[in-house]
Amino acid sequence: MPNHEFEYIKHSKTSYCKIFLAEIFQCTPQHWHSDMELLLVLDGTLTITSLPDNPIAKEHDMIVFNSYETHRLTCTSGKGLVLAVQFSSSFCRSYYPSFEYTYFHQNLLCSCSKYTALQKLMLQMASSFFREPDYFSLHCIGLLNLLTEQMLLNLPYGLLDMQERSSREKNIFRMQSILNHIENHYTEKLLLSDISEQKGLSLHYLSHLFKKTLGISFQNYMKQLRFEKALNLLTETDSSILDICIASGFSDIKYLNQLSEEYFGCTPGQYRRRLREKQSAPVPIPYIRECSLTNESLSENFSILCSYYPELELDHV
Repeated sequence: MPNHEFEYIKHSKTSYCKIFLAEIFQCTPQHWHSDMELLLVLDGTLTITSLPDNPIAKEHDMIVFNSYETHRLTCTSGKGLVLAVQFSSSFCRSYYPSFEYTYFHQNLLCSCSKYTALQKLMLQMASSFFREPDYFSLHCIGLLNLLTEQMLLNLPYGLLDMQERSSREKNIFRMQSILNHIENHYTEKLLLSDISEQKGLSLHYLSHLFKKTLGISFQNYMKQLRFEKALNLLTETDSSILDICIASGFSDIKYLNQLSEEYFGCTPGQYRRRLREKQSAPVPIPYIRECSLTNESLSENFSILCSYYPELELDHV
């Protein structure tokens, strides 16, 4: 469920980048992170619901998210699979410092010959990352340089000036502080006017900042956050629906019922029974599941990738 949050990305296997396969069930949390992110859709149909026109990505399409760009994906096919490459935009600071302040204007890259080289580089990076041959970390960072070159050659982009950089950093700090406050007090009555007064900001400014940064109004954010908390309690406890409603911050049980009907087409109690009775095709809680990084799973990831792109098995770059 959409919990608009800052995601800290740990580059545990190689410096500056992280590569993984991710299964998407219904939707991902709306979030942002300091890394730039490039996705390749392997299976399913994804709607980028964090963008105004809700563009749709199909199999073999790619998606670009800039550093600190809020994003959320909804899988209209029920379940999707993506290859994700996340990397720090500061990786080339010593020899190409302007890339750290590059902002790409195009998020959706529909599959076509123009992006063939970019797609191939993603697959080569993933192949090396998952198989871990000798010197694979050097290979991955070399391919990352080529990948960013292809992005600059083929995608429209701009550079943030000093004022834009300063404004972005200030807004990110403010929003993270505000979201931390909400996370600690979501069970209480929270008004945007109270938060604006506490933070010394005008109500109009904070409302605009919320919408601009997260792509959603404060009221909708609160509904979705509380719904996520309620779903966790529904699946992990035996608490009554009323107790769950109170514990997740809803002022009236009708709001929880309305969201449950909207997302699942049933009441919270019916949804819980479906999961526990394991009836046919119960609706899963929307989430994104990242494949783990054990040696065994990395090998499995490579096999999964080869099932979509058999040439990788022969290539073994």
